[in-house]
Amino acid sequence: MKDLINIYESSVPQKIDPKAQAELKAIIAETNRDIREKGLKHWCFLALLVLGALGVIIVTIVKILHLILPEQYKWLNQEQISKIEEFLTSGVIGGSIVGIYKSKAAGSNKED
Repeated sequence: MKDLINIYESSVPQKIDPKAQAELKAIIAETNRDIREKGLKHWCFLALLVLGALGVIIVTIVKILHLILPEQYKWLNQEQISKIEEFLTSGVIGGSIVGIYKSKAAGSNKED
């Protein structure tokens, strides 16, 4: 192996072809744009995830309050309660199905 410590950049600035420099700037600009776009998509996904979680938490709190409050403070009718229960159970069932699918998919990938 060569001694890499003795390798250094030339102190004389190299002339860069203007066309190559323009292409390099375009590539860098495109890469930066892609990075910003990925970051924006990431934060939008996180915001939607947080909003969805807050929605589920609020619906769950409303359901629990409706169960524990005295009769005079209850504001939901039976149809609304059944819709809330349907919403919560469909989320649980959907999450379970997705979890089972992911575990089976991960298991089949390990076998390959």
